[in-house]
Amino acid sequence: MQRLTKSAPRKSSMAPPSCFCDRPSKLMTAWRDANPGRSKIRTGACVFWRWFDPPICPRSRQIIPGLLRRIKELKDQLRGLKLQDQGM
Repeated sequence: MQRLTKSAPRKSSMAPPSCFCDRPSKLMTAWRDANPGRSKIRTGACVFWRWFDPPICPRSRQIIPGLLRRIKELKDQLRGLKLQDQGM
């Protein structure tokens, strides 16, 4: 399952194109292991999508997913510690 998040507006002269159903598209960020942090233009109304930026280098594809997993682990640990603290 691909997780997508809305990206901060980019300073670019290229405006996202409209999709095939003529609805405005959104700039999203993919967080799959194959394309972590890569931006994509898409809508939820049809099958239109296009990569916004070039592929990241192979080394980044190796490093970023591990960093994201570690951040999730640390957030989960912090959440558990907060729950323990509330129970005391």
